[in-house]
Order: sequence, then structure tokens, then C-alpha cells
Amino acid sequence: MSNRRKQIVAICQSAHFPYSFTVEQRLELRNEKGIAMNRPFSRMLGAFLFALVADILSKYWAAAALTPFQPRPVLGAFFRLTLGYNSGVAFSMFDESGKLPVILTGIIIFGGIVWAIYALRRGEISATAAIPIGLIAGGALGNFVDRLPDGHVTDFLDFGWGTWRFATFNLADSAIVLGTILLMLLMLFEKEPSPTDTAAE
Repeated sequence: MSNRRKQIVAICQSAHFPYSFTVEQRLELRNEKGIAMNRPFSRMLGAFLFALVADILSKYWAAAALTPFQPRPVLGAFFRLTLGYNSGVAFSMFDESGKLPVILTGIIIFGGIVWAIYALRRGEISATAAIPIGLIAGGALGNFVDRLPDGHVTDFLDFGWGTWRFATFNLADSAIVLGTILLMLLMLFEKEPSPTDTAAE
């Protein structure tokens, strides 16, 4: 038996598989577990990078192309591009709260990363749920990175009707809200796999 084969056998024998399983069966189960984990991970990573990169690039463009606090109409008064800065969290909440948003966001991001890694390793995140989780994480990190230099976040998406204006926001805020809504919908409508479905797979 080769050294490589001996290492594989030792790894499989140390895992918590029924003793009746052969080495080949244990290897197959490990491979299936790896595929099941990689699929959610790749989707989560893709959504995360999409939200993060889109947010960073859009803020860079807004800072270079727009004049602060001077609205640029896109769809009349309904949708305008208005460059502004706030020290709050999403949609200008807790504005002028000092370092609280920075600390709060940092704690949330760190806790989210730890939870995501733990849940992925246990197979508790489905491939569908991985996408909104990635959007939320990417949006949160986008605002966190933007806030680090001066404690402020760049906003430029401005919606309103008549004299009423919604709080100016950015793509990171949009990713966080969209991801949260999708997660809530999944919790309501996603079907839990039955023992029959699991056996069939």
C-alpha cells in the first residue's frame, strides 16, 4: 500500500462513519459532502463579490461625477442622483452617532463571517440561501470600507415624490435590504427536505 493510500485510509478511519462502511464508501461520502459545501460557498462568494465591487465602483463614480448636494434628475423628481455623506448606518439611520456605526458594523461583519463559516461546514446553508447571505455580507463590508477613512458613508441614490423624499442611500444599502427580504421569503416558502427526498438524492 502506498503512503498516499495509507494517509487516506487513516483519515477515513478517524472520521465518524459507521464501522461497516468501506474506505471507498467513506471517500465517496466525503466527496459528496465537499460538493454540497462548495456549491453554497461559490454562490455566496459570487454574490458577496458582486455586491462589494458594484458598491465600491458606484461610490467612486458618484464622488467623481456628482457635485455634493446638487441633485441630478434621472427620472424627473422621482429618481435623482444626489451625492451626500452620512455617519449613520443604512439609509442614514443613527446619523451623527460618532463611532457607534463603525463599531457596530465591524462587530456584525465579524460575527457574520464566523457564523457563515460554521454553518457552511455543517451544511446548514442551502445553495439558494447562500445568495442573499452573500449580498448582505457584501453590502455590509462595502459600507464598512467606505466608512473607515472619515467615518462617513457615500450616498447618492435619491427617490421621492413631490415634497416627500426617501433617505438617500447607496448600492450597499440596496444589497443589504434585498438580501434580507430574500432570506425572509426563503424562510417562509423554502421547503425543508424530507427523509424521502434525502434518501432519493
